[in-house]
Amino acid sequence: MGIKLVKRKTEASTSASEFQAILDSLAGLYSNGVQFKYDADQKAVVVMKGDKTLGTVRSEGALHTIIWATLSLAEKEA
Repeated sequence: MGIKLVKRKTEASTSASEFQAILDSLAGLYSNGVQFKYDADQKAVVVMKGDKTLGTVRSEGALHTIIWATLSLAEKEA
């Protein structure tokens, strides 16, 4: 899997589908059914394992901060 760097000035213009694609790529790093789903209505990333919700991360702020918090939650809870 290649990691594509996103320039700071373009972080705000990441579409919901592009953001979900990034989350799907990150979920591929886990073999135990961890999923990341972007909820645009709640402006949050939902971290799940199977049907169980492990937690949510607000999707406000820099993209790298959101990704770091999402992966930290997955590592801690999954």
